[in-house]
This record gives sequence, structure tokens and C-alpha cells, in this order.
Amino acid sequence: MLRGALRGVVLGVPRVFAAQWAGSRGYSTTTTKTPVPMRFVTATSLFDGHDASINIMRRLLQECGAEVVHLAHNRSVDEVIHAALQEDVQGVAISSYQGGHIEYFQYLVDLLRKHGR
Repeated sequence: MLRGALRGVVLGVPRVFAAQWAGSRGYSTTTTKTPVPMRFVTATSLFDGHDASINIMRRLLQECGAEVVHLAHNRSVDEVIHAALQEDVQGVAISSYQGGHIEYFQYLVDLLRKHGR
């Protein structure tokens, strides 16, 4: 299942979480037999075109049953934060091969906390 989301693409996957596992972590399993999957935003940091590792992480998350909003490469912190808030995700996965990643990640965490995440 493919559907557009922001500048990236939401890649839906089969909901394969075990009900017991999901229920023990607070996920709803009431309306359907399958629990609501976790959602992640994945991206490669600004000025970085190396996206091989984030593509591997995206596929691993999907194979575990997560829904992934993949923003691809060369994304600013503001774009990642906007997507994370808009899509109401539970996690953010970022890949960075270039320098400045510590500042990038710290700014990302600071903005998420500012927005109550």
C-alpha cells in the first residue's frame, strides 16, 4: 500500500505485530484482530546524499511491521520535525555520514522536546 505524505512516501506494511507483544506495550487491539503498528520517520541528514544505511533501516522497520514515513536524503531538522508531528510517529531514524551530526541530532531532540515529544 502506497500513499503520499508530505514530501516523502508512507510505505504501509502488513500489521504483523503479535497481539500479546503490542498489548503489553499499550497498543490498541480492540477494533481489529491486528494491533496498530508503530510509526517512524526515516531520513538522511541535510547535505548528505548517502542513503544506503537509512534504506536498510527502513526495510528492517517495515519487516518488523512498522509503518515508515521515508523522507529520503538531504533533509533538514525542520522537515523531519514537521513530518514527525504531522504523522504522529513514535520514532525517528536518521542517518548521517557527514560532519555535524552531533549538532544535527541534538537540535532534533531539542525541537522534539519543545513540541512535547
